Amino acid sequence: MKHDDLNALWRPDIAGFVLRLDPNGTTLNIDVDHGRPNAWRVEPYYKQIKLWSEVFPSKGLVLIHATDGLWVVTPTEDLNIPNPKRGDTLETGMEDSLFGPRPFVRIIPQKKTPARRRA
Repeated sequence: MKHDDLNALWRPDIAGFVLRLDPNGTTLNIDVDHGRPNAWRVEPYYKQIKLWSEVFPSKGLVLIHATDGLWVVTPTEDLNIPNPKRGDTLETGMEDSLFGPRPFVRIIPQKKTPARRRA
């Protein structure tokens, strides 16, 4: 992803990750270098990633694709999904807890459809 506001610190070879925006513009994906799995947690990157999680549209997401799974970054928490599978759907939102509203993320497994027989 290229943007005028991103300086040389955000180059993948320096930052340790690649930024990519989904075509629909609602999900920012951050693909972390396997050799630097915590690069996204280092300043100044982490602070900016948290800011992006605040300004994305209400149905938007900031997703970190790292060696320890998929992270959904929210303004208040970073939620880990250890082993997502291709085709699974993420359900995110807020739920009431003892301490007030908290973000959640759930996996909705891809439904397995029976293979069609060829005639």
